[in-house]
Amino acid sequence: MATGRSKLSKAFRKFELEKLICSTPLGSASLGPAEMAKRIGVTARTVRSYLAERREELCGPPKVWLHLYSDDQHTQRIEEAALLTLDECARRLNISVRQLRRQIWEERRDRIARVRAEWKK
Repeated sequence: MATGRSKLSKAFRKFELEKLICSTPLGSASLGPAEMAKRIGVTARTVRSYLAERREELCGPPKVWLHLYSDDQHTQRIEEAALLTLDECARRLNISVRQLRRQIWEERRDRIARVRAEWKK
């Protein structure tokens, strides 16, 4: 019976945290885990673990912004690109994660060798 109650209280804490995140205005400064924990009466660790668990759902997939420059037109633009996990990259390339890690390592090794060769000239 105790496990049923703890699952219910955990679900309630998650609901309270979700409500707090959604009610925070977008333009305002975001609350840190300590402030959120204080407002809903839980520990900062609980908030951090919940945010880590829900990061992709709350913030979307991790992204990078690429600053692209065009030499011929002397213009620049910024593009947003989603980051993929190694598993997802390997799946899209139809290779194993181990093979992908090996390819990354080989490309880095070759790039370092080229830079060293150019530097010695």
